[in-house]
Amino acid sequence: MEFETFEQAHHKFLEGHLGRRTGERKGRLVRGHNFAEKLLLQNVWWPLFGNFDNLHSEVAVPRLCIPPPVWPLRH
Repeated sequence: MEFETFEQAHHKFLEGHLGRRTGERKGRLVRGHNFAEKLLLQNVWWPLFGNFDNLHSEVAVPRLCIPPPVWPLRH
């Protein structure tokens, strides 16, 4: 049984996600996955899990419009 190296798995992970993305989501992945992101994967994720099976390259977080709290007024 041959194990994937980090570089092989990282390349496959990125290519797979780039192949499934279009438009702005693809552009953000191309522009946003740089040295720091790869370093995090290499030094934190890979040693812990040894694969990228449950890792998502992008998670859309909706903007929440939460009004500021209303503080009681003192008279």
